[in-house]
Amino acid sequence: MNIKLTLAAQQIYGGTEIEGGSPARKLDFHSILVTAVSAANNLYILQFIGGTGLIGDGTILTHYSGFFPATGKAGPIYSSCRRIPCNYTIWVKTKCETDGATIDIMVGPHTYRQL
Repeated sequence: MNIKLTLAAQQIYGGTEIEGGSPARKLDFHSILVTAVSAANNLYILQFIGGTGLIGDGTILTHYSGFFPATGKAGPIYSSCRRIPCNYTIWVKTKCETDGATIDIMVGPHTYRQL
């Protein structure tokens, strides 16, 4: 999935796209690819949140912060996002030191059988 992010939290996974939303399966976002930034070489902070209710009830899954070069020159970010049930909704918030800046990302989920 390719997502254009702004300061407001955005839903990036609705809880049904992978494994039909089965709570018996788990997922994590292992890799994140930054495909474009509007403010090159500025600090961006990404926060991934997951849960079964609204974003305010969610649990923080992982944080990542970094300086990203000009569009098309960033490599993958390997995240240590915790595993959550496939029926969770996932949101992401982002912030940049430059007001109004955006970042485009692609995320690569892994799925697991719950033991």
